Amino acid sequence: MVLCVYNMSYIQSIKSIFSFYRSTVRPYKKMFILITVSSFIATVLYSVLAPFVIAHVIDHILNIDNKTWGPLATLVMTYFGVLIAGDVIAWRLVDFYQWTIEDQVSRSSNKYTRAFITLSDTTIYQIIPLATSILGSCILIFMNGSAVLALFILVSASSFILLTPVLTKKLSIAEIRYNTELSFSKLNKIHTIQQTIIKMLLTLFSVAVLYITTMQITDTKISLGIGIMSLIYGTSLSRQLFTFSNNSIKNYRTCLSSIKLIR
Repeated sequence: MVLCVYNMSYIQSIKSIFSFYRSTVRPYKKMFILITVSSFIATVLYSVLAPFVIAHVIDHILNIDNKTWGPLATLVMTYFGVLIAGDVIAWRLVDFYQWTIEDQVSRSSNKYTRAFITLSDTTIYQIIPLATSILGSCILIFMNGSAVLALFILVSASSFILLTPVLTKKLSIAEIRYNTELSFSKLNKIHTIQQTIIKMLLTLFSVAVLYITTMQITDTKISLGIGIMSLIYGTSLSRQLFTFSNNSIKNYRTCLSSIKLIR
């Protein structure tokens, strides 16, 4: 079923979107690279490494004695540094350069502004963090003793991303037909069904992460700290995947429509 969605027309749509994006940011290549790298670093620090430090703090406390408060203080300061570097510095750099590019694009070509801003914001603030979080969390979970959980998260998250166009296609068509031949009650019904299915899938994902994590801790394959880290990753990814299904795909479809109208 998923493979049917990824036909040549769908692939061509993706190519059209990123071809437009690439051609628009080409004059600002260095700034775009800075934004992309900063978004990646910010996500690694704030969403991936911060929970990892928390895991070490928890494990250290569980094994603490009167002579080991020094390393605990070091871990706490490391956590503080990671948050400052990721959330305060890196994301602010992203904001600064992102707004700068958007302003320059709006000054040079007003007809592209709306489509570009929507596409750029979605890519920088949603897609890059989602991909980085999936890969980063899987790598750290795998490196800390749970290949099963890492594989489950990678496969489940990737499958959900591939399924999202299928799950949201009907609502997308309904929104186009709304105000012409589709009543609000019908649109609302389609939206409710779609959101229920998506939420149910993500709930199953979260419960499965909890179950696997609990089993891994019980079997002493991972520590309690790493288990809590895994649960933090699972909760964060569930929220990001919902944003992807509810917002990112819709934004890309809107951009594609705008690009076609512009051209």
